Amino acid sequence: MSSDLIFWICAAALLLLLEVCLYIGLRSSSRNEVENTSLNRLVYQDQFQTLNQELAGHRISKAVYDAELSELEARAVEETEAPLVNYRNRPWIKPASIFLLVLIPFTAVLLYFSWANPSLVTYKGTPEALAAAQPADRIGQLKTFLKESPRAVRAWLALADEYGREGQYKEALNAMNEAFSVSPNGVAKTADYRVQRAVFALETSDPMLRSQAVSDLEQAVKLEPSNIRALELGGIVAYQSGQYAKAAEFWQELLLLTPQDSPAYSRLLDAISDAKNRAQMNFKF
Repeated sequence: MSSDLIFWICAAALLLLLEVCLYIGLRSSSRNEVENTSLNRLVYQDQFQTLNQELAGHRISKAVYDAELSELEARAVEETEAPLVNYRNRPWIKPASIFLLVLIPFTAVLLYFSWANPSLVTYKGTPEALAAAQPADRIGQLKTFLKESPRAVRAWLALADEYGREGQYKEALNAMNEAFSVSPNGVAKTADYRVQRAVFALETSDPMLRSQAVSDLEQAVKLEPSNIRALELGGIVAYQSGQYAKAAEFWQELLLLTPQDSPAYSRLLDAISDAKNRAQMNFKF
């Protein structure tokens, strides 16, 4: 379980505990409590019906009926009123609540510095502080952050950018690979990130990585057919690798997106013609 998840679970639990403490410790010390009111009303209704039946059966006189009725009504009013019942907390409740109210913020701070990511505060900082930091410092801060939060995809992308700016293309490629692994349905399915990873692979000058670069550029075009950078770079890499037919395919798609009155249009026509001729002759660069 990652440190981020542990921290947020603990934070939610502490918040719930705080709400309980506030409810128990700060609630009113008295309340209105009605006891047996419904039962009393039923009893008096029954007695009233009995009194009416006795009068109807001539078992009591009207004078006795009136006297009994007055007495019954007086008792009903008196006994069905909701009494004010004092309610007091147990003596230990309030001190315990105060103790927990003090303890919870302290525990939250302790948990943050234990399981959250205080290094992220240093990493983000202000824009001015970040701009003034040396590249090595920024890389170190990102690496520290990623040790604690290895699934932070934005941090992996930022680390790849930092390595790329420093010309450390193998490290940049490794960081980008981590971002793809962490976000297979996000970063890995974004055309621009595919192009960026292809650029890092090509900049390493490792011939074994050229095929990966071409594959990334093909995927970028599938994800975003109008991605000009992917089409242009894909054609160049395929041409340099001797894959002339594939280079022509990239450039033909790029040609459809290029204004006919631009100088680039005529250059693309020449490049496509050359690539097709080389493909037909099986020409090796």
